[in-house]
Amino acid sequence: MASEGTSSPRSSSSSSPPSCSSPEPVTDRFYAVYYIFLLHGLGMLMSWNMFITIAPQYYVSYWFTVDGNATHYAESFMSVVGVTSQIPNVGIMFVNMAIVVASVLSFRRLLLLAYILHDRVML
Repeated sequence: MASEGTSSPRSSSSSSPPSCSSPEPVTDRFYAVYYIFLLHGLGMLMSWNMFITIAPQYYVSYWFTVDGNATHYAESFMSVVGVTSQIPNVGIMFVNMAIVVASVLSFRRLLLLAYILHDRVML
């Protein structure tokens, strides 16, 4: 009966919680993280890239010129485009930071579900 007081390493490890020193890697089966970053990158860069390719020639030279003279809006158009394309990104970034810092995960999940359900009801 010497084995009653001793336990094997296998039996003791099954009753203890998993160690935090070597967590198992998380698998992203549907590449959700990749698609989130892809959409975020497109959303941030698309508006800026659309305007910097054609804006100086099409908008400034064609639309915002009166009798060959550039208007005040034509002179500051690229600055306006830069600011207006970055304001929504910075605003949403601060909203996301405030939500992460001030709320718990379950509240954020409920908020997201409420938003999704609201959109489906409105359709």
